[in-house]
Amino acid sequence: MTEPSHRASIIQSSISFDRALKVLSDPTRLEIMRLLGNSGELCCRTVPMDSDHQEVGLCVQDLVTHMKLPQSTVSHHLGMLRNVGLVTTYKDGACVYYIRNDQALNAIKSELNKL
Repeated sequence: MTEPSHRASIIQSSISFDRALKVLSDPTRLEIMRLLGNSGELCCRTVPMDSDHQEVGLCVQDLVTHMKLPQSTVSHHLGMLRNVGLVTTYKDGACVYYIRNDQALNAIKSELNKL
């Protein structure tokens, strides 16, 4: 039996629609995604991706401080978001910055609009 195409297909940004929705169903992960998207509300830092491109991201400690959760908990949730492609990372020295993948979120929104 074949699943409907919107559920069986891989979203444009290589994210499984089902897996992404499952990961986003957790309130803590939703809050992390909101925080990563609201660059003006936290001490976001400009992350130099290369000489011509910069992103705004947060390191784990930024999120730990704001969310008042243990570092291991925040890291676990960030790992799940990263594994499905909803966040990307950039390492600068000892800090790993997490950056929201808006292209992936837009692909998920597009799939939801098809329902």
